[in-house]
Amino acid sequence: MILTASQILTDSMTLSAIADDCPLMSGESVFLARSLLAYAGIMKDYDDKTICQLPKSRPGFTNTFSNQIEQVQIYPNPVKDDRLQVSFPSHTYQHIELLNALGQRITTQPLSTGQQNYTFSPSTFTRLPAGIYTVRLTSKDRESVAIPVVLD
Repeated sequence: MILTASQILTDSMTLSAIADDCPLMSGESVFLARSLLAYAGIMKDYDDKTICQLPKSRPGFTNTFSNQIEQVQIYPNPVKDDRLQVSFPSHTYQHIELLNALGQRITTQPLSTGQQNYTFSPSTFTRLPAGIYTVRLTSKDRESVAIPVVLD
């Protein structure tokens, strides 16, 4: 089922509540909610550094999640039957995936040690319908960063 912008708007209160959560705690659902809201024209800047602020009473636990997101760059976004370039820190990630809005894996590719970028070829997108997708980078420790991508 493909959702229209008007259908998304009817559930915007629920999506907004999910989008306002910390991605570190609530996972990919936060990015999906933010992507759907953006698709419906509801734009908001989310300050994940503030949202995900961990209490200082937990010694030995550091929050590197916001820094990881800032270090991942995706271009162009939105994508139009074009290459999608993803740049990231070389020491961190083991594989890269493209997921649809339902979280189903479209493609997954291993990353080499020291690799700092990956390019999804145009053929990856020519067979896909327009919509919201997610690029997910996963480390060997199973930590992941998910970035929403719009395909026009």
